[in-house]
Amino acid sequence: MTESQAIALLRTCVERHGGNKAAAATEVGISRAAVSTLLSGTYPATTTERVEAKILAALDKRDCPAFGEPITGTACAAEAAKPMPLSGPAALKRWSICRGCDRNQSTKGVAQ
Repeated sequence: MTESQAIALLRTCVERHGGNKAAAATEVGISRAAVSTLLSGTYPATTTERVEAKILAALDKRDCPAFGEPITGTACAAEAAKPMPLSGPAALKRWSICRGCDRNQSTKGVAQ
């Protein structure tokens, strides 16, 4: 069985913290025990869906051309879902860049 994206991101987070599972747990917002059991494949819940969603929200970062810095996948989706702003040239420019981004699932990268 292949490792999910969330577990791979969690494993990378632990490595980035020098193997410190407690530090990784703090960054993600889950318990150290959850980190340990997820990485060992012994997580006690029937499904890991909720905890994996939390991991992805915290760690799934992508470069955002609209903001010029990495943002989470959740923030990316929220930004992409926003309607066109009716005031402020900076907000309109950011919206336009977002609409043309290849990560924007609502437009599939087609400039509007």
